[in-house]
Amino acid sequence: MVALLKKDFFVLRKTCMIYLFMLLFYVAFGVLSGNMAMFQMLFTLVGMMLPITSISYDERAKWDKYGLSMPLNRRMIVLSKYVFTWIAMGFGAAFSAVTLTLFAVFTHEPITIQLYQPSLLFTCLGFVLADFGIPIIYHLGTEKGRYAMMGLIWGVVLIPVFLVKVFNINVYDWVEGSVTVLSTGWAIAAVSVSTVLLTLVSLLVSFAIYTRKEFG
Repeated sequence: MVALLKKDFFVLRKTCMIYLFMLLFYVAFGVLSGNMAMFQMLFTLVGMMLPITSISYDERAKWDKYGLSMPLNRRMIVLSKYVFTWIAMGFGAAFSAVTLTLFAVFTHEPITIQLYQPSLLFTCLGFVLADFGIPIIYHLGTEKGRYAMMGLIWGVVLIPVFLVKVFNINVYDWVEGSVTVLSTGWAIAAVSVSTVLLTLVSLLVSFAIYTRKEFG
């Protein structure tokens, strides 16, 4: 497992550096504008894209055929992509928490659980997108899978707009109202548990797809 994670890190080290500079730029932009939402959204997308990019590089280099010639379990290969996702998202969440804390200290804002709630929600959103994205990429391949992922992301963005325009149903108000009704602790627990369960289901689906996949 450790060797697989090192392989992914070394392959993506230049990409990670580019993403890190992008994050630092958006941190500076958020500090100057007083709005950290763009930065939090970016680290969500970065955490989602890293494992998918790793799978893409493996497919392009035909690494899976080589990897399976070694004493590696197919499930271990799949699991390493999820662990890599967890590490990337965990680093992003920690980086976000530290940045938000420093921002609150310098702007003399109170440090409360509400300060970190958007960051947690964006982290869970990143996990959800990755949980859908990894099985899709394994099933369709990187070329077709990228289009499917673009469709998924655009669907998340456009469906609420469509519901508002056609049926006058404001999904954002409904979600905000649901979170408000629940206490902060219960809302965080519900979102976190749902994300963990979805990740487990995604992992099992990816196991099934990769186990049956042939590499020529």
